[in-house]
Amino acid sequence: MSRVLEKTLTLLREHRYKDLLHKAKQFLHRKLYLSLKYPLLLWIMEHDSRFNVSNNYLPGILRAAPVRKYELAKIKLCNIKRQWDDMIMSLEDTATFGFIVGGDEKRYREYVRAVYERMNMDASIIPGNIDKNVAGVQKTIASLTQNGYDMHKGIVVLDERNVMIDGLHRSSILWKQFGGTHEITVLRIFYCR
Repeated sequence: MSRVLEKTLTLLREHRYKDLLHKAKQFLHRKLYLSLKYPLLLWIMEHDSRFNVSNNYLPGILRAAPVRKYELAKIKLCNIKRQWDDMIMSLEDTATFGFIVGGDEKRYREYVRAVYERMNMDASIIPGNIDKNVAGVQKTIASLTQNGYDMHKGIVVLDERNVMIDGLHRSSILWKQFGGTHEITVLRIFYCR
């Protein structure tokens, strides 16, 4: 194994990602470094052993806008926000929260239908998928109630404004269990804006 590869693996094992990016900058031409920085940072994040990014679609969302850096942070559930269209709302105002905490299944089903329609899903299969989604939420509630929040199974992901990227259901379930002042560890993404 080459020395460069050995050094890279050591830096990755020790979570010294800034050092790794610095070394890449030293060895690569600036233009090449900039074109590699964002994919390299995402690769590092996806392989960071301190947490697990759970959703299969998340890497695509993160690649849609360049990520400047990321960090693990503690946040109270009451400080988490959700963006729907151009509106930013508190976690309490979401249909997901209303369903999990307040039992408002009708509003949640309407929300899920809207999500599926935005995905251009065939209208004939939407009702069955809504039922599967509701059943999946029930399973997630049971799992989190029994096993607790484990960031190695799936960390809640926020942007730098504390707006939800991933983890709306988990956050709502934890709020129901522990209240809005309960703190959890999240992955905070900082975009290049």
